[in-house]
Amino acid sequence: NNLSFADLNLEVWEVGNDGFTTLLGRSATVYNNAEFLRMDLSAGRTYGIRVKFDSMVFDETGDVMSESYGLSWLASGYDTFYWNPSGTNRVWDGLVQNWTAAPPGVSGNASAVTSGLDQLVWSASTNGPFTVTIEGAQLARSMTFNNSATLTGSNSASIYLRSGGLTAGEGMSGNSRIAGSVALLLSGSQTWRNDSAFDLSVEGAVNGSGDVTLQANSSGFVILGGGLNADGLLINAGTGDGEVTLAGFIGSGVKGITQASATSKLVIAGSSPHAYAGLTRVNEGELVVNGDLSLGGNTAIASDGVLSGSGTLSTATIAGTHRPGNSPGLQTFTGNLSYETAAVVVWELVANSSAGRGANYDGVDIGGGLAFLGSTSLQLVFKLPESGVSWSDPFWNTDRQGSLGWLVFNVTGETSGFSNLNILTEDWVDSAGQAFSLRRSQSSFGLAKVGSDVYLTYTAVPEPKVYYLLVAGIALLALRNGFSGAGRGCRGSGRRGS
Repeated sequence: NNLSFADLNLEVWEVGNDGFTTLLGRSATVYNNAEFLRMDLSAGRTYGIRVKFDSMVFDETGDVMSESYGLSWLASGYDTFYWNPSGTNRVWDGLVQNWTAAPPGVSGNASAVTSGLDQLVWSASTNGPFTVTIEGAQLARSMTFNNSATLTGSNSASIYLRSGGLTAGEGMSGNSRIAGSVALLLSGSQTWRNDSAFDLSVEGAVNGSGDVTLQANSSGFVILGGGLNADGLLINAGTGDGEVTLAGFIGSGVKGITQASATSKLVIAGSSPHAYAGLTRVNEGELVVNGDLSLGGNTAIASDGVLSGSGTLSTATIAGTHRPGNSPGLQTFTGNLSYETAAVVVWELVANSSAGRGANYDGVDIGGGLAFLGSTSLQLVFKLPESGVSWSDPFWNTDRQGSLGWLVFNVTGETSGFSNLNILTEDWVDSAGQAFSLRRSQSSFGLAKVGSDVYLTYTAVPEPKVYYLLVAGIALLALRNGFSGAGRGCRGSGRRGS
């Protein structure tokens, strides 16, 4: 008999105490007897399959009076297929000749890679790097690089990547790269991990949906160089010291960015403002913003987190460490910046000069207001590889008071809680390792608020018998020029000025 079914749907449900509780997936409406639904299911749960028939059965022969219908299904795991051709340049176009199943005994056939349920492993019989051209749209449950490889594309190349994710194996002998001519379309949350000492680069556009967890688990980097606009969160959670770099454009589809690795830096680059408008969190480890996040939401730095870089952010709340610049540099906030109790600001100087803000010393520009919500420490650093600071230089024989000092915070709005900002006292050393307490034992650094701006000041070798007269003179100058905070200083010996 020739029967045709209209509006026959196959559904998979999770089963709870009240029966079918959650619809996990359903097949599209098809005709002519067959219905297929392929999906991944988590272990340890109970599932039910339901056939939903919403319409009619057509008897195309005209002689059927009654009929029985049956339901059958096959549940199977995914297969692993290895790309292992004899040459170094091949084309993946869905044909079977370049794929082999491994290890021996794995069920299925190579043509099944087009189903999108299978793991694909890029390996080669040659020891050197190889290139594969992706022809048109392809499907994969996951992809693993076991050898150094480059995937290039033609004919609008794309890979529909399911929840198995992307991996660069530990034994890699070189970098792995998905070129900009290959787009990735995500289906479900997944992990992209680099377990090797070489770099894993994704240079094409990334779209689709699902959270992406990035892991640099060794010294190799993970680099996203193409447009990133997948609908979901982006999380850095690697265990190695390789960096994760977002070098391409971050679109509005990205809902949030979280730095959650204590060892692997997350670097955001790009010169144009990213369309990303989500919240950025640093739970631990370091976030380096060298790009433009001025259209984004708030950036929250937890107590174990670090914010650095010479880029632009919208607003930020910092409970951890703030390292503006890139030894040194200038960081910009278009909105408000606030520091919570126990926050630390690391400030660097590399020249015997109070000029060259952003080049010789760190600075922070704030388009909104600046608030010190609790006790905040300013940590001064003078010994750096590129530093030329010397306590023996004549520069340090002269006072640098008020606006003649170093402009640390340039504030457009209001500054509040200035009295909560204090210099972290220690015996600073210069580029040659000379201690401040030995070369400038009676000199001190201080803080001054001029309008809404905050300056680091310097007092050069005040004589003890005229010290109080000097403080009085500075106070009078403050009244005339409209700044406060003069005399809030500390000496290299660790003693605070009176």
